[in-house]
Amino acid sequence: MKGCNQVWTKEGEMDFTFFIKVRCFCLAIVLLFSLTSFSQSESDDEKYNTHYTIDDRELSRIPIGFASPTDLLLENSQETSPQLDLTRWVSHQGDLPTPNEKYDRKKHFGGWVTDAFGDCQNTRAKVLIRDSKVEVTYTNSQKCTVLAGEWNDPYTGKTYTSARDIQIDHLVPLKHAYDSGAWKWSDKKRCLYGNFDFNDFHLLSVDGPENMKKGARSPDQYMPPNEKYSCQYLQQWLMVKAIWALPLNAGEAKGVNELIKEHNCSNSEMQSQLVFLKKQRTQIMNQNQKCL
Repeated sequence: MKGCNQVWTKEGEMDFTFFIKVRCFCLAIVLLFSLTSFSQSESDDEKYNTHYTIDDRELSRIPIGFASPTDLLLENSQETSPQLDLTRWVSHQGDLPTPNEKYDRKKHFGGWVTDAFGDCQNTRAKVLIRDSKVEVTYTNSQKCTVLAGEWNDPYTGKTYTSARDIQIDHLVPLKHAYDSGAWKWSDKKRCLYGNFDFNDFHLLSVDGPENMKKGARSPDQYMPPNEKYSCQYLQQWLMVKAIWALPLNAGEAKGVNELIKEHNCSNSEMQSQLVFLKKQRTQIMNQNQKCL
């Protein structure tokens, strides 16, 4: 049988034209297998050798004066409001930059704050009041500290009535946010991130031990045991990342992508309204007085 390197005429002399054609064919086959192997390798290992930001370029479609009656109608209409695809990411080569100093909760984010011109209730109290299914009671007549209420913990699916059982969780944990890029923010912006209560998912009333179990882990390392909440948790995680323009590291991005498939999350569940995103970012710019 003739090999790729042995093509001869009947006279025993090499037919160079035919030889070149066969040689090129053989090289093409080898190259095809090489490219196929590389593609598979890239798909499995090298695809996530980078970091990502959620593609928010469509935000330019929303005018600066978006709070008009028309825009409010758009916000309430899922069919007509421009949507942000939270699974559409922009890749950036290389690992995330390393923080210039080690994370310190108290130094970098502070604690719960009380509005400078508000009442005596701090952020924890306000979130407990917001999330309770019944009117809360307080430890004293000043109504500064919440004593009891009714909270449905999305992480475990359990219901609690004592505020002592509840911790207020930063859905995207402070340390994770810091390592993802918040280390470059001003002190005021980090304080605002730690106390941001202008949506119902940035801060959550959850079971204390479960929150401790989660720690600073991202979805690739921790998912709430309540699987009915899985897709919503992933959507909210990505939404916090989009609002604060925080990138996803390689392991996080790979894990989130796999979890979306594992839990059969629909495309619509992984979307949010562009109007909502713009309003949230405007709140960040306008609420600096919360952290004086």
